[in-house]
Amino acid sequence: MARRRWIHTPIALLASIGLFMETAGAADLTWTTPGPASGRSPQQIFSGCTGCHRTGPGGLADWLDLTDPLKLRRASYYARGKTKAEASIIRVTDGTMPPGQIRPDVPSPNPAWSAAQISDVQAWINQGMRP
Repeated sequence: MARRRWIHTPIALLASIGLFMETAGAADLTWTTPGPASGRSPQQIFSGCTGCHRTGPGGLADWLDLTDPLKLRRASYYARGKTKAEASIIRVTDGTMPPGQIRPDVPSPNPAWSAAQISDVQAWINQGMRP
C-alpha cells in the first residue's frame, strides 16, 4: 500500500478557501484607481496627509513623505516589520494620526480616514501597492 503524502492536503485546503488569491471582490487597484469601498484612490486618500507628510517647503523630512507610492513601500520606523503604508493604517486606526486627534492644540487639516478608505488602502496594500 502506498503511503499517503499529507503535504499536499494543507496546501490544497488553503488554496480552496482563497488564502493564496487576491482580495475577493476588489478591483485591480493601483495608486490612482478608485477603490470599491470609498470610491477614492489611495493617492486621493493619502493626499489628506500631505499637508505635513511631503518634501519641499513647509513639508517634513523625505522619510515622512507620503506623496510617492514607491516610498510607501519602504520600511516603517513606527511599526517594525511593516511598510509605511501599513503603518499609516495602524496610526489612523489607533488614533495617533492625524495629530489633532491626540493633540487638540495642533489643528488637524483633515479628519481621520473612514472605514471605507481604510478598506481601500488595505486592498491596495494586499494587491502589491502598484503605482
